[in-house]
Amino acid sequence: MSGWKGERAGAAKRNRATDRRAPGHTGALDLGIVVALILSTLAVYGQVAGHGFVSYDDPVYVVDNLRVRSGLQLENVGWAFTTFHFSNWHPLTWISYMLDSHLFGVDPGAMHLVNLFLHLVNALLVYALFRVLTGARWRPALVAGLFALHPLHVESVAWISERKDVLSTLLGLLALLAYTGYARRGGNRRYLVCLLCFALGLMAKPMLVTLPFAFLLIDYWPLARLRFDATGRNGLASLGSLVREKLPFFALSLIASALALAAQQHGGAILELPFSTRTANVAVAYVWYLAKTVWPLGLAPFYPYAREGVSVWLSVGSLVLLSGVTACALGPLRGRRYLTVGWLFYLGTLVPVIGIVQVGAQATADRYSYVPLLGIFVAAAWALGEFAERIPRLRNASVVAALIALTTLGAVAFAQVGRWRDSLTLFEHTIAVTADNPVSLVHYANALQEGGRLDEAIENHRAALALEPNFGDALVSLGNALVRKAQPGEATPLFARALAARPDWDVALLGRGNAQLAEGDPDAALVSFRRVIELSPELAEGHNATGAALARRGDLPEAIRSFEMALRLKAELPEARRNLEATRRELERRSALPSPEAVH
Repeated sequence: MSGWKGERAGAAKRNRATDRRAPGHTGALDLGIVVALILSTLAVYGQVAGHGFVSYDDPVYVVDNLRVRSGLQLENVGWAFTTFHFSNWHPLTWISYMLDSHLFGVDPGAMHLVNLFLHLVNALLVYALFRVLTGARWRPALVAGLFALHPLHVESVAWISERKDVLSTLLGLLALLAYTGYARRGGNRRYLVCLLCFALGLMAKPMLVTLPFAFLLIDYWPLARLRFDATGRNGLASLGSLVREKLPFFALSLIASALALAAQQHGGAILELPFSTRTANVAVAYVWYLAKTVWPLGLAPFYPYAREGVSVWLSVGSLVLLSGVTACALGPLRGRRYLTVGWLFYLGTLVPVIGIVQVGAQATADRYSYVPLLGIFVAAAWALGEFAERIPRLRNASVVAALIALTTLGAVAFAQVGRWRDSLTLFEHTIAVTADNPVSLVHYANALQEGGRLDEAIENHRAALALEPNFGDALVSLGNALVRKAQPGEATPLFARALAARPDWDVALLGRGNAQLAEGDPDAALVSFRRVIELSPELAEGHNATGAALARRGDLPEAIRSFEMALRLKAELPEARRNLEATRRELERRSALPSPEAVH
């Protein structure tokens, strides 16, 4: 009997024996597994309740996003469906942030807990899915435990900006469960529920575009809807039928892919790396994720491409390794269908983010493994289960090994969650575990600057520019630090370099205006600030800076209106509050003075 048939038959036999021994015992075991999953996940991730926002994307998604901050309104929902803001089209994710803001305000702790809740539900859905698919219990429990506690998944949960990961995965798992019901019992209603969950998942994150292929994989195992006889003809016929059944899903995937590509092009997120560099990195990235699955240390939010490029030998070696594993999964090991399905699931679900189309400057990212690692976890859990069945005397040792692995992974994940507490902690760690990382140096320097450690911030900004002399973020951030250090003359050329590459960059224009104001030229500063407002009318800092320039020119009533606008956009902006109060006092003082005519 083949491995996959043995697993199904063995699981059914054990379940029948258990039911005869103790009615209700099965339900108690399931409940115990669910409770263990909940408690272990909360133990690792509960600390996020005390975490704040980080400077990496959180300002764009939440902190400085007026649509999100103003809560769940019809106008904002319409914006969510029509915007390509920040090079993405994921309306459901935007709406989830708006709902958080509507219910809790702009509270990072609450938003973190929502992410944690979604991840916890995902872990429970993983258990339910494979419990229903296979009839097994302990193997699905191990898969769910690995999913819940693996350190590579920390980024998707502990980073508020990755709400799209946990939300889209929840909907994808619901689609898989609905598909399982449809495949076994049929019915248009189940089919439509599956299609709806899939469509909603794509609206949260388009990475789910490969899910129809995952449906085909579970048709092969464990649903056994796809069978091949000696000639292979019957299998091909059934494959054609199963593909036709999924045509609406493939159509949605094409639409979502087109929208994602349009959004990325609109926002300029597609990096123009040489095709040879991108393709060389593909095989390396696949192996990198596998290596980090086994040894998940040195994790970071950003992994840059190596400055010397992707090693040809490393790329070729990775390709040989992947080809060998794939050949084994499709050849001598195909009798163990869980290995074939797990491996192909891993390979296939990583395709949208593997870098063939390079979105962003990262070579790899922890968050990209959130769904694909399910395939590896399934293969590992079922292989361990089969090993324990074949060598009964080692069954207890297998259980102990699984528990040690989960405990170790949970401890590493706990430490990694703690590093997401704030920007300073996160990027201090990132710089320690990565090399030649200008992006992380800038974020670390900005965190130092916010803490008043200006000299250290400037040093790190200069280090980033030494690695990448035309890095716009580093130019602007160093300029801002120099303005704050009362060295605007040194800052002005940096803003000019940044604006030479991006003339309409609001952040660089704002920095240039601040430098001009610090140099005593409020008229020039006002030109810069008004351009900022023209480009980004919802940027509270632009209105506050405009008010400062107007106040410096003596136009106090107009300055007050600018400060009030800044506070309407961002009520907790302290500089605007201080400026408004000081300007009102100055206006009152001037109003109390006698006029020159009266003195005369």
